[in-house]
Amino acid sequence: MENNKQNLITKLVTYSIVFLGILFTVWVMNDDNPAEMSYEQQKQWAIVEAKSQGLANEMTATELNAHLSNRTSEISLEKEKTLWSDVSTLINFSMFIIYLASGLVVAAFGYLYFD
Repeated sequence: MENNKQNLITKLVTYSIVFLGILFTVWVMNDDNPAEMSYEQQKQWAIVEAKSQGLANEMTATELNAHLSNRTSEISLEKEKTLWSDVSTLINFSMFIIYLASGLVVAAFGYLYFD
């Protein structure tokens, strides 16, 4: 009976780790990476934002163009920070799993040695 409990716990832990790994990976992959986009593609973020705020009616063409240029770089930096933050979270999760696995191997050898 104890062997069945160990197998169940092992499967639950393994499936949980795989699920979380897939979840974090999908989360990072859904982030926009400004480094892979042209300036025109990045500028679309600022254009969409300006349209939603109705800035085209409030500003002259020159002011709007300057605003779009500034906002494009700001949005690009924000998305880059978000991407690196999410990648850092994924790396930290991976390191935790590696340390956990190493600890379990050491614990298993200790268990076999003293048993």
